[in-house]
Amino acid sequence: MKATFVFIGILAGLITICLIIDRAPMKLAQGRVTSIYQAGTKEMVLKISGIKGGFCLKSDFLKKLNLKELKQRLVGQQVTIHYKAAWTPLDPASNQQIASIEIGDKSINTEHE
Repeated sequence: MKATFVFIGILAGLITICLIIDRAPMKLAQGRVTSIYQAGTKEMVLKISGIKGGFCLKSDFLKKLNLKELKQRLVGQQVTIHYKAAWTPLDPASNQQIASIEIGDKSINTEHE
């Protein structure tokens, strides 16, 4: 009986954390793209000069551009990245999820359409 209450409490806590992360406000990061690499089979990571950590593109976006095309288009470019300011206790050093990328006046939407 006690184990059931502990399990329900942990489950409720995890659901609350997920809801808080989903409602996180958008933030901006600006800089020059220094590298792009594949992380696993379902995401690519962008590195921006002067910013610790990376910015993640998920698999939905990868259907639009492959790694080679993305490198040709973004590496060396000055970009503005819109991302959700999320943190998770399960992976506190995780890469930030990109919502959109701006190159000059052009915007690339990276969220699921």
